[in-house]
Amino acid sequence: PSGGSRQNVMTGNATRVASEMLVNAMRKPDGTFRTYDEMVAENIPLRYDGSWAASMCSDCPPDTCQGNPFCIYMY
Repeated sequence: PSGGSRQNVMTGNATRVASEMLVNAMRKPDGTFRTYDEMVAENIPLRYDGSWAASMCSDCPPDTCQGNPFCIYMY
């Protein structure tokens, strides 16, 4: 859901989580990183979906679109 100026917090953290997942997938056991070609050759996913919810909130599942997505946030 979109929530005014809080949107950058929600999508920013989800983007951070997805980026961390990709970096972890790129990391080799010796600590170096795979190239794009190595990722493809090893059949490692090239895209990750991140999600994030504040600790006092809950995600909105797509099947119900119900939840508690905003913490103490009113105009």
